[in-house]
Amino acid sequence: MYADARCAAIRPLYDTGHRPGTSTMREALAAAGHGRPSDSMIRGQIRAEVERHEPHLAQLPPEPLPIRRGA
Repeated sequence: MYADARCAAIRPLYDTGHRPGTSTMREALAAAGHGRPSDSMIRGQIRAEVERHEPHLAQLPPEPLPIRRGA
């Protein structure tokens, strides 16, 4: 289905009903053994390929930002 095998690691993240953020995708890729690609690789290539195959996913609202405690 995908030319880039890394897409399969991030596609399930959309099942929450939100468009996953870069850090969430990076963690999923690392957990799947794909290393930690750059932000531009994640957004410009991997996420772009998933959303080309399923354009409706790009219309999902962004995932909620985590609450940061302390600085």
